Amino acid sequence: MKLEKEKLGKLARLAGLRSDAELERFAAFRRHVEALRAERAERSSMLHQLLIRQEPFTLSGAASAHVQAGRLARDIARIDDELDRLRPNYTAALGKAQKEFGRVRVLEELADRAQPKKALRR
Repeated sequence: MKLEKEKLGKLARLAGLRSDAELERFAAFRRHVEALRAERAERSSMLHQLLIRQEPFTLSGAASAHVQAGRLARDIARIDDELDRLRPNYTAALGKAQKEFGRVRVLEELADRAQPKKALRR
């Protein structure tokens, strides 16, 4: 029926709004996680560069490198902790966004397939 197709179309549009909201929520999580990963990579690179330095050994230089290495290692551990804390919510947001997106596609497909039923009576 035409009415059924219209209802499915309206449901698909409503589901689309929900899907858009969930995709935005996931995108915000993803931007945050990617920023943390980039920060971690930068800190790891800085630590690596600090450890492979080819400067002549001095006591003050070693003390300075030790302080810097400790700071960088703490930063990396803090970032890892934050990523571990975010991981369950990130995974849940991804799953919810996928579910809502799939719901829209199914409703759109059903609306496209809905055909007016022909009368069986003569």
